[in-house]
Amino acid sequence: MVINRINNYNIFELIILLVSLTVVTYFDIKKRIVPDIMIIISIMLLVIVRFFIEKTFSFWIFVDLSTGFLVFFLLRIFSNRRLGMGDVKLSAFLAALLGIPVWIFSMLIASSSGIIIFLLMLLFGKIRKEESIAFAPFISFGAAVGFLFSPEILKLYII
Repeated sequence: MVINRINNYNIFELIILLVSLTVVTYFDIKKRIVPDIMIIISIMLLVIVRFFIEKTFSFWIFVDLSTGFLVFFLLRIFSNRRLGMGDVKLSAFLAALLGIPVWIFSMLIASSSGIIIFLLMLLFGKIRKEESIAFAPFISFGAAVGFLFSPEILKLYII
């Protein structure tokens, strides 16, 4: 259940997630940038919450952070830089917060929803094939779904 995911400890993570995703989505839609300062502050707050409040801090947060960064950085390279560096940094933060299994699912949701919206915009003439759309809102949507439904998502990996 979604309610089981939100307990006394990770309410702080939920607040960090919602504030950062709201700011990032707004800036990406309006100005097509993901503010570095928002990602840096979010990562710092996550480390503080995990270390001092939840007392669950481990080395794996840096492995997750690096994995999220590296995967999206490689996607950026192979897509001829159509994916922005802000998206790469946002991916790193979300991998650290969600953990790799939930992050993978979240990025699948983000990619699927982004493709669907792009195709609909293309179909209705709101965008041309050569244009791109802001991807951070879709990453944000996928991350929110992943965070709220992570116990159910993790059960899918086990089965």
